[in-house]
Amino acid sequence: APVMNYAAETSLGVVTIRAFGTMERFFKNYLNLVDADAVLFFMSNAAMEWVILRIETLQNVTLFTCALLLILIPKGYIAPGLVGLSLSYALTLTQTQVFLTRWYCTLSNSIISVERIKQYMSIPAEPPAVVDDSRPPSSWPSNGTIHLQELKIRYRPNAP
Repeated sequence: APVMNYAAETSLGVVTIRAFGTMERFFKNYLNLVDADAVLFFMSNAAMEWVILRIETLQNVTLFTCALLLILIPKGYIAPGLVGLSLSYALTLTQTQVFLTRWYCTLSNSIISVERIKQYMSIPAEPPAVVDDSRPPSSWPSNGTIHLQELKIRYRPNAP
């Protein structure tokens, strides 16, 4: 949101920005916002990869333990084809678990985005620049000047 908001506001004030020659400063601010947004994106992906790595490690330890136990079972107790089939299905389940974890993380991020959009939709709109009900009477002067005579201003009581 900050990147898009900054781009929109900059495009609205591009004439003023060019008039004061501050294009470089605005471009640097924009790049800083893009970098901050990218850091959040990369941190989110790194956190997801960290979770996936831990899940895969736990699954591999479990699968290795099950395979070791199936190997140590005495001959003839379980058919070798059934052992191979169970290990094959176990490998498939670990891949499915990783896929579902990634999908769930992506889904929760998307739901948060939808909640944020819904929140932005309920923000009341700003009033227009000219409010017809609050206009001064037609007899009101269109120009004016203020003349200050013997004005004395202090920042604090004991200051000059």
